Amino acid sequence: MCEKHKKVPSERYFFNFRCAVTRLVLEERGQLFDAILDFWLNEHQPGFDGTLAVVWDYIEPRLAQMRRP
Repeated sequence: MCEKHKKVPSERYFFNFRCAVTRLVLEERGQLFDAILDFWLNEHQPGFDGTLAVVWDYIEPRLAQMRRP
């Protein structure tokens, strides 16, 4: 079980991401990391299926919220 972090909102979001990916295999974690960077830098949406699509559906709204000025 992941710890609850009560710091600034962006840090809390990143710790929540960690909780969401703990059950992914290393290769999937790498794909997700690349997708997070691509989304953050270029607003590119990955074309995930299966488990990665579910995790992305959890992460993407939080990333989009953090990108807003």
